[in-house]
Amino acid sequence: MPTQKPAAADTDNTVSDRRQRKREQDRRCQRQLRERTRNRIAQLEQLVESFSQQDSNGQVVELMAKLRTITEDRDELKRTLQTVHTALETHNFRLDESKAGDSTTREEYSSPFVVAGAEERDTTWSPDLAMNFISPTVETTMQKLPPTQTLDGNYVFQPATVACECRLDPEPFIQQPVLWQFANQTLSQSEEFSTHTSQLEDAISDDTPVRALIEGWDAIETRLGGKLPPSWTKLHYIDQTLFATCGLPERLAILYMMHLQNRYYTDPTPHNQRKLPSWYLRRPSQDIAHSCAIDYFVWPGIRERFVFNEHRYCSNLFWQLFTLGFRILWPFEFRDCYSYNIDTNQYSLSHAFTERISDINAWAMKPSFFEPWPEFKSDIPVFNSIPAALPIKAGLMPAASRDHQSQEKEWPAIDPVTTFSGWDALHLLNTRV
Repeated sequence: MPTQKPAAADTDNTVSDRRQRKREQDRRCQRQLRERTRNRIAQLEQLVESFSQQDSNGQVVELMAKLRTITEDRDELKRTLQTVHTALETHNFRLDESKAGDSTTREEYSSPFVVAGAEERDTTWSPDLAMNFISPTVETTMQKLPPTQTLDGNYVFQPATVACECRLDPEPFIQQPVLWQFANQTLSQSEEFSTHTSQLEDAISDDTPVRALIEGWDAIETRLGGKLPPSWTKLHYIDQTLFATCGLPERLAILYMMHLQNRYYTDPTPHNQRKLPSWYLRRPSQDIAHSCAIDYFVWPGIRERFVFNEHRYCSNLFWQLFTLGFRILWPFEFRDCYSYNIDTNQYSLSHAFTERISDINAWAMKPSFFEPWPEFKSDIPVFNSIPAALPIKAGLMPAASRDHQSQEKEWPAIDPVTTFSGWDALHLLNTRV
């Protein structure tokens, strides 16, 4: 039989020819591709050269530079408009609510109450004065602010631009209120006002905060016939809700200063203004519409920060750290903060304590308060608890402390009024932690 080898050889030759043709075809395609690429590059170079010759004076470059400048200006204006829009939203009055309310003109309520001849008053407390305060005759002559307004036209609760505690409704099973909302709602409530209430407020301005801390708020209500004056009703709620865990000297200082501020806003006479320390008067930033509770902070820098960005600090954490860290630089006992008159049965603040709390440097915070908000360090003195062991002369002691001199040879503090009137005292005072 014939062999198959010639057929196999023909097949191998055919495959080899096909491969050779394929390689030649690939090489030809690659040469053509390279040639087209070179031609395209040459064409583009000619086009660029042509543009360069036509733009011999640099008009294209100049126009491109102008375009970049205009684009940057547009972006800057856009950012500015967004900032203005945010600011307007923050301080926007709720016009719809005011239109839907009482049609009474704003002029009738915007000016604070002024009582003719009320600058100098007899401040002696008596049971008859308290009875006049709650009598029906007096109530009929009292003026009221409309429920939707506050004591000043510049008060408004700023809407939050982002979600925060004071904007969100509390959960139905959470009993703790949003403290910033509570403070604003309480302090912005309208007050009944008359000559009799003003006289009563002045007569018991010292006695009420001291008696509230010693005997309790119920004792004051009983003493006044079952009803607190309007300002003390609000401060009662504030004290029990916000500051109940503070020390007694701190609570006394807060109540006393907040009452002075409330009296001045309710009855803005020169007599009431002179009672306020200069650092407790309104700052220019407080002419901007803001929440009512802001005006009661003693530190001017804190008031300003809240006016411009209150929702950065409106959480309950702020008040928790506030009550834990707040300290009055007072090295004596609570009994040295006040005196008691057995003839009138009234308490009054001691001169030393009044002088101490009239110094803004005496209102300090422990370092832990500044951890979430380090920017407050430029506004609030830092309290450092350094035990003192300096002897004190009897002439510099409060009267109540001198009564116990025979029992103690050395006093662990020195007089806060005559000695620690400057900022350096902040790092030396206080034996209380």
